Amino acid sequence: MLWLTGCNAFFGLEPTALQDAAACMPITSNFDDFEQPTSTPCSWGYLTQTACTATVVGGELTMPPSVGIDSTICVCGSGAPLTFTASFGVMVEVFAIATQMGEYSEFHVSDAAGGTEGWRVASTGGTSMLSFSRGSMRLGQVPFDASSRWWRIRPDDAGNAVIAEVSPEGRQWTAIAVDPTPPPAMVKLSFNEGTFQALSAPSTARIGSINICPP
Repeated sequence: MLWLTGCNAFFGLEPTALQDAAACMPITSNFDDFEQPTSTPCSWGYLTQTACTATVVGGELTMPPSVGIDSTICVCGSGAPLTFTASFGVMVEVFAIATQMGEYSEFHVSDAAGGTEGWRVASTGGTSMLSFSRGSMRLGQVPFDASSRWWRIRPDDAGNAVIAEVSPEGRQWTAIAVDPTPPPAMVKLSFNEGTFQALSAPSTARIGSINICPP
């Protein structure tokens, strides 16, 4: 179910609207299938670990926060800009995210030219919701569905707005919301996992791929 909120209604999206994906064109930078175990995850970009340890195990990037620490964060992000196109945008395959109160998981995209605002698809633990925001402005949200493991942020087909979508198989996409802000030509991306309060058993985010075409 797609909830019509604000920008969704403005663009005329129906509650059950599905966005058909254009043919996925593989990109040549800022991608990872996490199939190769490595002592340095996200070496194609950068990795930040603050009371959180990222590892590659079994074809997945895992990002477990430390137990009992007030503020933790793991960030796997791109070092170089990438072209922001309607046929691909930026994409992440998510197997597990933050589910408890006091923790979060987010897929973040920012204008490579700079600026303080960016777009993000995020789950705040304890809410059972997946939201799309630009900066501090929440544009829309849908109930989190663990089966919709593909998340994508891209320009719309006309190049006039930015849309966030989810999909169970990476072929048909359900819109979370649309931001009527013209998209930048180049972006950077990151996946962030962390906590903002001490937890005795924090969730572990598990990422299957970043910017890999769905099978």
